[in-house]
Amino acid sequence: MKTQPANTLERGPDGSYVGNLAQRLSDDHKRAIRKVLAEANAPLYPGQIAARAGVTMTTPSTQQELCDFVGNYLVNETREVERATEPSKYRSGREAFRGFVMSEHGRNLFAKGLS
Repeated sequence: MKTQPANTLERGPDGSYVGNLAQRLSDDHKRAIRKVLAEANAPLYPGQIAARAGVTMTTPSTQQELCDFVGNYLVNETREVERATEPSKYRSGREAFRGFVMSEHGRNLFAKGLS
């Protein structure tokens, strides 16, 4: 398959090329991710979040986008989500990662429709 000439490529509303493999998460996907986390009763791994939110994780860039959004933006920037850990069974003094859970702050924002 040949690459299309640059003058025939179309750009989407976010500035990325239509149909490219490295498309960013849409606002609908981000809203679905927040909804999944708000409704979850137990910690969820990124793959579980993607499956429940309808995000296809077929490319490494999509996987990275999801992990950056949840693990970096929602955890560090907005503090809507927290990392769930528990003491490791195999190494003393260490904690094992169990997934992501929505914080109380995140649940309040989601209930008000602000997230």
